[in-house]
Amino acid sequence: MAKRSGQALEVQMAQLEEALGHSFVRRNLLVEAVTHRSYATEHPPSPHNERLEFLGDAVLGFIICAWLVERFPTATEGELAKAKGHLVASTQLAQAATRIGLGNALRLGRNEEQQGGRRKQTLLENAFEAVIAAIYLDGGIAAAAAVVRRIFADEVATLDFARIAALDAKTALQDWLRFQRRPLPCYATVAVEGQSHRPTFHVTVSVEGRLLGEGHGSSRKAAEQAAAALALQQLKAEVEQHGGH
Repeated sequence: MAKRSGQALEVQMAQLEEALGHSFVRRNLLVEAVTHRSYATEHPPSPHNERLEFLGDAVLGFIICAWLVERFPTATEGELAKAKGHLVASTQLAQAATRIGLGNALRLGRNEEQQGGRRKQTLLENAFEAVIAAIYLDGGIAAAAAVVRRIFADEVATLDFARIAALDAKTALQDWLRFQRRPLPCYATVAVEGQSHRPTFHVTVSVEGRLLGEGHGSSRKAAEQAAAALALQQLKAEVEQHGGH
């Protein structure tokens, strides 16, 4: 049984290496990268991927930043920061993990497996960062950068700075208030409606105690973004109405 299990792991790791385009010298790093804490708890003393996830977050951020600076020489610091935030967002990393079949390779504990862990965004995101760290430790920054550029080639080629700025209404509102030398906004969740598996969040945003907008969304973050967009629209309209003062 143990032999068959070991053979299955070897096949999974070989398939993942092919999807990544990187052959590991130290394959144990890749195995660690795909091992969730739940599996390690049930199979001591297996190492899990949280340390690699910590490193991978920094490695991935550096690679993306360097790539964006090189690829978009006329972009401003603010545009680059928003583009980087867009590329390393949880949803993007989980989608990248799905593209390389990372979910199939995850080593999960029994309960996590039964709860659909292979499809959970957080687990996919964390494992993806851990895999990038494993590549870095195995082959250096050049190897990690080559893999990241291959996986994110389409996303970077089609980056739309204006669309990203529009999507990130919270950052836009914060930047606008800072430029106007006004206090930062305050968000409050006023209600959560619907069934537990399909909730609708109602969030308000206030500036200096004044209610400026209310947003609705399937997540708290989405509702905050909607509220921020309304608040920014309201504030800009007031400035224009008063001649920019």
